[in-house]
Amino acid sequence: MSKVIVINPRGIKGDEEYTNGVCSALKKFGVDLVLISNYYYPYKGNKKYIAKPIFFKLSEQMADSIIRKTIRLIEYFVDWIRTLIIIRQQSPNVIHVMWPVVYKIDLFFYKWIKRKGYKLLYTAHNVLPHSSYNRYTNMFRRIYEVPDKIILNGNNIFKEFIQLFPEYSQKVIVSKHGCKTTPANIIETNSLYDNIFLEYNKVFIVFGMLYYEKGIDRLVDVWLRIKNKEKCLLVIAGKKRGNYKELEKLQEKLNLQEQILYIDGYIEDDLLNYLINKSNVVTIPYRHASMSGVLFSAASFKRTVMATDTGALSEYIIPNQDGFLVNNSDESIKKCIEIIIQDYTTDDLVEMGQKLHENISTNYSWEKIVGGYLNEYCNS
Repeated sequence: MSKVIVINPRGIKGDEEYTNGVCSALKKFGVDLVLISNYYYPYKGNKKYIAKPIFFKLSEQMADSIIRKTIRLIEYFVDWIRTLIIIRQQSPNVIHVMWPVVYKIDLFFYKWIKRKGYKLLYTAHNVLPHSSYNRYTNMFRRIYEVPDKIILNGNNIFKEFIQLFPEYSQKVIVSKHGCKTTPANIIETNSLYDNIFLEYNKVFIVFGMLYYEKGIDRLVDVWLRIKNKEKCLLVIAGKKRGNYKELEKLQEKLNLQEQILYIDGYIEDDLLNYLINKSNVVTIPYRHASMSGVLFSAASFKRTVMATDTGALSEYIIPNQDGFLVNNSDESIKKCIEIIIQDYTTDDLVEMGQKLHENISTNYSWEKIVGGYLNEYCNS
């Protein structure tokens, strides 16, 4: 069996589940594996595979500032040098990279890997970065030129990919996203918020990084226009990325609206787990996305989802059985929320959440996912 090095410099704040899923499955198949990831990668002490926590030891926990960005840039280059030393020591047959961070630096080292004769796999979680979609088309054309194979997490993502980069279509492997590798950590109580949730019998939640492509502003606008939503609460939990002026314009209305709980900032795991557990529907109102780990978080908590039909999301949801899939428009979101409020009981939503959990855990185990392209690690 081949020796493989997996490289994911991010490796935290949601990325760890995908990385751990791939690495754990590879070890089950007998692959000799080393993971190089973020210094704060939460599974670095696992006994399934060797994890070398290297990236961003200094800058990861610094407050956002020019100093942090400068240190992070220097760290990233130095940490890649350290990664190359490990590659030389380990002499792998295959290197599998995920999540580029500083694209010019990544491209430089990807090319180094190929020049040295290593087989290179690349997981493209997004075809292009969502927050600046058109800006990096040329850069990613250069990145996609380098790897031997490119892994995409859905057929709709493949369609998007070949529209932009048809010259690399023969490199693509379509492989679905796998389920969460750890069971949901259910938190039942929180002294700050328990009394708030007692007032409502249907709770919708949206969480994660907040920016334009995630559609948080249009979800708020829709929510404000829905008239008959007594005993219903919308929870928004997450940190704004960059200048999200569309959401900022709604800030005053957010503050005045009793049926919106807006928690602005990075959400610690225990609080997020509590909020998801208190919710009935996890909303994914994205304008544009390739895939979303939010869907798998919802499934692990046995919560149903309402998602726009964008990217590969539709490939994982059975409409009106384990989730609600709507057209990618404000009015479709509004209509769906109104239907959920008026026509679905909380018991109905619980049943749908259970079905989503069964669907994801049965059909998207990491052994099935990785098994679909295991030969790429062997044929090098």
